[in-house]
Amino acid sequence: MEDAGQCFHTKNDELPERKLRTKKELLEFLRTPEPGAEAREYVALTEAAERLGRGANDLLDEGLAGTRAIYAPVLDEELYAWPVTDQGMRHSQVVGTAIPVFRRRLNVGDKGILTRPDIEQIRQGVQVIPKGYVLPHITLQCIEAWEREQLQAAPSERMRALVKKVAWIHPSELESERDRPPSPNRMLGINMLLVDIEGVPVPTTLTIKELALAFEHRLGNAPRYREKITDWEHIFQKPRAAMRRAKVETTQGIEGKWKPVEAGIALNEAYGYPWNALNQAFKTHQLLRPWWRAWVNSTKYRGNENVDAPESGPSSASPFGV
Repeated sequence: MEDAGQCFHTKNDELPERKLRTKKELLEFLRTPEPGAEAREYVALTEAAERLGRGANDLLDEGLAGTRAIYAPVLDEELYAWPVTDQGMRHSQVVGTAIPVFRRRLNVGDKGILTRPDIEQIRQGVQVIPKGYVLPHITLQCIEAWEREQLQAAPSERMRALVKKVAWIHPSELESERDRPPSPNRMLGINMLLVDIEGVPVPTTLTIKELALAFEHRLGNAPRYREKITDWEHIFQKPRAAMRRAKVETTQGIEGKWKPVEAGIALNEAYGYPWNALNQAFKTHQLLRPWWRAWVNSTKYRGNENVDAPESGPSSASPFGV
């Protein structure tokens, strides 16, 4: 997003002209950090659910309860408006064509918190045209910049109370807008939603002890094709050629690190442990679960064709590849 200096106070209804970006300009923009925005790292909601061992709808329910922010990408670039007046009144409380106090350009790929009505629709399996994006940090920046311009005390406390409640909306929704642009028509589905990565397990390489315990817990009684493993630490201490590929070469000894996905593949190829048992291990064990998406991508075309067979609930595929 643009920095706080690009919040436009519309008391004089003087707005910059709309600008169109070429595809090349948009790609360059998406690779550029957002000045003035909160430093956040996101993960696809569906992948976050996998890593947490929960359903995607569980995370949507947390969004509806207000305990987890559900983020969505901006789909239509425009000069969006925060539908609150300079007296801190929502437009829904004002008769007539009130002018919003702030305008700001949102670009394709910017991220904002999805509104409750949109989350409810997506929770029901319906794609939506976003009703708006809640931007608490950006809105506070706009308010602070506006306060500095005022010659007398401003009614900003009423505005501040709304930063987490009122979404920025597309200008096609504004009755006060001259020459309103067409309404957006791009649809948003569950596979495009994001959550903050904080609190979501991150895939990490594991020690011999961690990896041996994880596999033994899930595979100790699994059916096998060729060979039963009785000493799980031993297969890493004296690894076969297939298992050596799982070793992180820059680490040594019992505290050395191993790559769970490569280790799981070796268990299938060198020891004959079946894919369905390995799939359950990566789906359910807390140390292996963060690697589930990498496991799917690495094994689907190595004979594990049913690894991502659809289950009840939305698909976990993500267009962001995160």
